[in-house]
Amino acid sequence: PLAASAGFAHDDARVPAPAASSSTPSGPTVDPRAPSRPSVVRLGLGPVSLVVCAALFYALHWPMAGVVVVALSLLLASIWVGPLVDRSKAALDRDLLRLLATGKPRELLARVQAARLFVLLGAPGEVAERQGRAHRAAGDRAAALAGYRRALAGYAGGRAPLAVVAGLGHAAYEAGDFALAAPALEAAHRASPDLPELAARLAHVTLARRGQDAGDVEMPRASDGETARIVLALVALRRGDGEPARAALTEIPDDDTAAWALARRDLATEVASKSTPSRRKRKKKR
Repeated sequence: PLAASAGFAHDDARVPAPAASSSTPSGPTVDPRAPSRPSVVRLGLGPVSLVVCAALFYALHWPMAGVVVVALSLLLASIWVGPLVDRSKAALDRDLLRLLATGKPRELLARVQAARLFVLLGAPGEVAERQGRAHRAAGDRAAALAGYRRALAGYAGGRAPLAVVAGLGHAAYEAGDFALAAPALEAAHRASPDLPELAARLAHVTLARRGQDAGDVEMPRASDGETARIVLALVALRRGDGEPARAALTEIPDDDTAAWALARRDLATEVASKSTPSRRKRKKKR
């Protein structure tokens, strides 16, 4: 859960204004078994070995025994590179979690860069996910979003593990690209509904997107689902119509595990603030 939800607290007050997305994404899909595309460098080890052996034998006229020794060495290296990369990745993941747990998020990027074997020969999607996580921990929103975009591109058909999809949603949210954040957060929340940060971010994204272009919205629509109904009720409340808000608070239960729970809480807070008289009004009454 720590890696999937990126493991560090967020400050929604620092989130920039919504940015226009270049395109409307169809949305990724969470697939824990999705294989990442292999490293091009790693795939090229075999052909490079053949070229080296041919060059030694035909161009440099090495003896066959020497070429065989080189060929066997390259073969053993190609066999051992897989376990070595896996060990590098496992050590990196342990250190990233330790740095997050000990309150040192800005050290993540240096640790990722230090895992040279994994960065060079690891699967591009897995490498980019760690880089995006490190940039997000350091507060570099643009680099974090770019990293998670590369991570998703490292998996075929938009099917990626939860850490990639949730990370993309969080990074897009923090960068202000709510059109990109919404489908990623929805997919991550469907795959793991027990992560509270996903539910909170999904409610906030829905709230921001519906409030962003709510100038022509009159009344909540029941077909929109609970989150959209609460959002539209909040929009109506801000325009002076409190009836949809009171109806939503009465009819929709307060469920902390639902994706719309935080939006409902915002609605309840605003209803309470508007119904509570100010100190100045209280003094006048006295």
